[in-house]
Amino acid sequence: MIHAKRMLMLGTLAVAVALGSQVTERETVKADPSSKTMNRDAEAEEFLRVLGASTEEEVKDALYAGATLAEIARSNDRDPQDVVRLQVRGLSQQLELRLERGNISPETFALQMEEIEEIVKHSVYGKQSANA
Repeated sequence: MIHAKRMLMLGTLAVAVALGSQVTERETVKADPSSKTMNRDAEAEEFLRVLGASTEEEVKDALYAGATLAEIARSNDRDPQDVVRLQVRGLSQQLELRLERGNISPETFALQMEEIEEIVKHSVYGKQSANA
């Protein structure tokens, strides 16, 4: 069973990755300040492509209206599992970066990696994730 505090943390991180708002490596940004924007733009474009949405505002409005990411994807004839895979990949990269930088312990990394897919599914499918 997932610890509620950890689920909240990873769920929040999943949404941040999904909307392309995670900060890239500081060294890269210092060397080329435009790389942060370019990476964020590429992540946002990939997220929108997988969802079949036109804009981030469209996604935000649908989420605010109560739709899940899975429902948004389905309404655009897309596979919600592609959204899950994209978010799992993004979160895994973020965790690997945090481990490399020493921001988390190997134990914390291992625990969070074990839970990522379940948390992302819950984020994408909402309450129906047990059926996904």
